Amino acid sequence: MLGLGVNSLGMPLTYRLYPGNTYEGSTLVDGIDETLKTLDERSLTVVGDAGMLSDKNLSSLEERGLFYIVGARLKSLPKPLQDQITSLDFTRATVQEIFHKDRRIIISYSETRAKRARSQRERSVTRLEGLIRKNQAIRKHQYLDFTIREKPSIDFDAVAAASKWDGIKGYVTNSPDLSPDEVISHYGELYKVEQSFRMSKTDLRIRPAFHYRQRRIEAHVVICMLALCVMRMLECHVKPLGATVKAALEEINSTKAAYVRLGKQHFIIPPDYGPQVQEIIATLNLSDRETN
Repeated sequence: MLGLGVNSLGMPLTYRLYPGNTYEGSTLVDGIDETLKTLDERSLTVVGDAGMLSDKNLSSLEERGLFYIVGARLKSLPKPLQDQITSLDFTRATVQEIFHKDRRIIISYSETRAKRARSQRERSVTRLEGLIRKNQAIRKHQYLDFTIREKPSIDFDAVAAASKWDGIKGYVTNSPDLSPDEVISHYGELYKVEQSFRMSKTDLRIRPAFHYRQRRIEAHVVICMLALCVMRMLECHVKPLGATVKAALEEINSTKAAYVRLGKQHFIIPPDYGPQVQEIIATLNLSDRETN
């Protein structure tokens, strides 16, 4: 298992390797401690999804004096808090804030998110009704009532309860200085971790790794992490050109040089750079000698 921490640019800050049967939630604090050593104990703000930052992990970060932003599990909160959240008036403000255990819970509402949730729920209910009419086998579902044995029906109370959460998303932070909008914005950058994982798995082929010795697995991952740094640096340079890393690499790879031998004489024909490749070379500050 690979635990990866990146900065706001998606550049790897640190990574750790764990046995494959390790629970991912237990790797966070260990990885944070290693990151602090790498950064010479400087303060940092940890942004992670709800699966990584359990209440135990949040307490561990607080003990270390670190700030964090994490997706909130709103439906796991005490019932009075859930009722408070679902009764908020979002026509007045789409972003609101409440407190729980000395932690800030930022509540955001999006009409687009609400429409998507309603559409998904309506499709689920329609599908379940069709299965019930056809008397087909149905797995347990949150919108089904199995009170009458072997004769499920739609649980409209559960459907109504679910509709109260349409468009609502929560974030938890212990930072006293970040505004609610800043909290949401920083959490939105979490996709860069997933993006870096995708780049590692697909573009860099970090897995499957056909190695059996620990040192070879570690060497394989080191090479992939270095390559990820290079790709992220390339991305920063070509983004102002309106190009993606993939497009830039395709342009670079399409440029070919030639090696010609005439008798005992050898000649190298330099590549003919197109305008897009020339732009990439210029933004990377590469000299003719280096590119040739």
